[in-house]
Amino acid sequence: MKKEKILIGQSGGPTSVTNASFVSSVESAIDKYDLYGALYGFEGLLEEKLIPINEHNLNDILKFKKVPGACLGTCRYYLSDEDIEMIVDNLTKHEIRNVVFSGGNGTMLVLNKIYRVSQSRGYDLKIIGIPKTVDNDLELTDHTPGFGSAARFVALSTRDIGKDLEAMRRFEQVRVIETMGRNSGWIAASSVLARETQEDAPHLVYLPEKEFKLNDFLGEVKESVNTRGYTTVVVSEGIRNGKGELLAQKSLQNNVETSVLGGVSEFLTEKVKKELGFSSRAELLGMSQRSFQMAVSTQDYLESVKIGKKAIELIENDDVNVMISIERVADIPEYSFELNQVMLKDIVKTEKKIPENFLNEAGRPNAEFKNWLRPLAGFDISAYPRII
Repeated sequence: MKKEKILIGQSGGPTSVTNASFVSSVESAIDKYDLYGALYGFEGLLEEKLIPINEHNLNDILKFKKVPGACLGTCRYYLSDEDIEMIVDNLTKHEIRNVVFSGGNGTMLVLNKIYRVSQSRGYDLKIIGIPKTVDNDLELTDHTPGFGSAARFVALSTRDIGKDLEAMRRFEQVRVIETMGRNSGWIAASSVLARETQEDAPHLVYLPEKEFKLNDFLGEVKESVNTRGYTTVVVSEGIRNGKGELLAQKSLQNNVETSVLGGVSEFLTEKVKKELGFSSRAELLGMSQRSFQMAVSTQDYLESVKIGKKAIELIENDDVNVMISIERVADIPEYSFELNQVMLKDIVKTEKKIPENFLNEAGRPNAEFKNWLRPLAGFDISAYPRII
């Protein structure tokens, strides 16, 4: 009997656990389906860059389960309506009726478009979306795979950079740590997880959820340095002024975009030097936030594995056009979750912001946020001891 085909793909920015979901889907489906991988996400699907997954390459694929990145390759590629039509043409040509794709908001919107076109043609297609983004800005799920590990990395890095600055405070006063986060500040907010007293880093945090005022920033840095002799600042790359303008971005020439976020830590460092006269250093955490294998959260990995398996279960149960969502069931006495599904058509384009109940009056993450985050990033994250 001829087996049904499943196409699996990865889209958007990778994470340290993207491959965990992919390999888990392969493990669950390899004996029941003919599997194919789309190289370089939707771009590969558009160009028919499909590879079979079988006994010839299975052992190599299984080795990627704990490897960061996206082993099939990924892309950020603008798809026109004509491209969507071509993708459905290719799926029809190869007789593929089951699609599993991991990604964030943009990926889910594209998947829904593919489904709508297939339905308009009378071509039955099951599409399952696997949520994946370190930004944690995807609606209709408590959190996204990849975020917990990114949060863990940022929390540990901030704690350690802060401790380094504390030792150097006689001749260096300010560190400005820049994290990812275009329109929401989940990653930057995670920097507070190891903060237990006012002396622990970070001392100041700035998120896109609140308007950034340069004069207020300089005043807060000055007060903080005058109080303790040094200050560790965490800032999200996407902070904006009152006009909604980014403080900094860098040019990038390719077929996707002409500019990317980045450089706000350098911008603010120079302002601190010039306006306050403090010795200051910019710290850009960079791509390590989403690819540092040694900081992978145990819970993040576990959930990613289960989501990969869930995707194949949904196909077997004839679910169509859905994204898997994580529902937090309990925090006390211990964290637990369930995997559910939401319709792809209900996914919105706007990014999920940090809710107000997770922020204090100054717009910084509070204790409620830390309690929410701790099971995702790890209960073993705590502050270092102090002598002076």
